[in-house]
Amino acid sequence: MNLVSSADVARELRVSRKTVTRLVESGDLTPVVRGPGLRGAFLFDPADIEALVAERGAHT
Repeated sequence: MNLVSSADVARELRVSRKTVTRLVESGDLTPVVRGPGLRGAFLFDPADIEALVAERGAHT
């Protein structure tokens, strides 16, 4: 499985990386992997991102 970074998610959703972090903090998006440390990188399953894009599209 190829995982995608927060930057990739931000581009796909057309939001900032900070917004991606907020989505994770709110539970709306769950990373598959979180890197070590306080500022560890998030990596996401592309299928989860596609589902979120579809959901957000349905609300606009």
